[in-house]
Amino acid sequence: MSPKFRMTAAMLCMSALCVPTSASAEPGEGIRSDSLKLNLGLGLGTQLNTNPFFQNNSRTQLALSGRVTPRISLSTVNSDFFKLKLDWDAGWQQYFTDDAALAAQSGFSTTLTALAAINTKGAFSLTLDEALTRTNEPTNSPTTATFNRLNNRVGGTIGIHPGGQVFQFFAGYHWGKFTYNEAIADLNKDEHELRGRFVWRFFPKSTAHVTADYRIIQYEQAERQLGGSSSLTNNNSAPLRLLAGVDTLILSNLSLALAGGYGWSFYEAGPDTAEFLFNGDLRLLFGAGSRFIGLSYNRGFSDSLLGNFQLDNRVGLNTGWSIMDDKLSLGAGLEVDWRGYRLPETGGANVNGGIVNLPTEINDFLVFGKANVSYAFAPWLRLAANYRLNINNADTVNVVELTRGDAVIAGRDYFQNVVDLSLNVQY
Repeated sequence: MSPKFRMTAAMLCMSALCVPTSASAEPGEGIRSDSLKLNLGLGLGTQLNTNPFFQNNSRTQLALSGRVTPRISLSTVNSDFFKLKLDWDAGWQQYFTDDAALAAQSGFSTTLTALAAINTKGAFSLTLDEALTRTNEPTNSPTTATFNRLNNRVGGTIGIHPGGQVFQFFAGYHWGKFTYNEAIADLNKDEHELRGRFVWRFFPKSTAHVTADYRIIQYEQAERQLGGSSSLTNNNSAPLRLLAGVDTLILSNLSLALAGGYGWSFYEAGPDTAEFLFNGDLRLLFGAGSRFIGLSYNRGFSDSLLGNFQLDNRVGLNTGWSIMDDKLSLGAGLEVDWRGYRLPETGGANVNGGIVNLPTEINDFLVFGKANVSYAFAPWLRLAANYRLNINNADTVNVVELTRGDAVIAGRDYFQNVVDLSLNVQY
């Protein structure tokens, strides 16, 4: 466990102890004092996954697992000058199986977020934030190895917003550390992000904004291993994104968020990128926003573990409904993503005695579906069911040149259904 993680965890526990034991509230509302609120929770769940290793349709297997997740949350109340929020959950997922590869995917995951904000309603503000995630992820083939990773992002933002905060300017720096387990440790990297944002509120519920985002991405190792004696170069990069947009209410129950711009990324080797960027979200609201139907489109690029970068064009349709005094929540969504990867030229890679012709361009057609329902029997007790559909219809296959003749590597396409059922208790 990293020193930063231990320090933040200790701060969380010490802060929790500062809540007076005499403070009390109804179950589900937390333990309260004049300035702090502490919530304790526990989640018990089970999951059914039809394709845990993301295999193509001819090689899928069924996986049943259970999960227990304790949670703790601490936040300030009745304070406008200083705001603090800490959230921590830690879970163990256990697969119920005799299969060695699947049983090895059982493991620990945790998420820790912390935010401290000072004087957000004044002329000057300071916000410090921390986000740490440890995942428990299976590989993309049946093996006892895992793709677990530890991601940490920490930084701060200075805000200038005088008068009635009609004009606001924010400048921040964040450092991200991405650490993978030993199976893929050659993908470890650091990310330094400088971000500036100008906001103009020209109507009570309408803002225009301009954002500049510059990052420096540096890998710890020069190459990533593909297997055997083959490798790909880890290319450091420096992406720059410039966006301008507007968030507004077109009608009292129709909101629109638009942002467009351009982005560049420059790599040490292989293809660079210069792309048009766009984010759009149109949302029809019902019942003061507790129910909505939304349509979205996003176009952008990001650093990729498969190549230099990936370009995504994603269209989504989502809806959410909260009824019966927020006791019953319903949601559903469908997203389609046209994703393209760009790889450096390799000239063929030697993998386990065969030459794999890696293309310089790989394209995926991905479909993501979701549906969820939850019901609160009491403020402290909620039962939830979630369904996720993940489909990859890849149009790229790789050819292996063998002495006995060519062979085709199994495609990267997959079809996955995931069903989660959970019972959540919160004090």
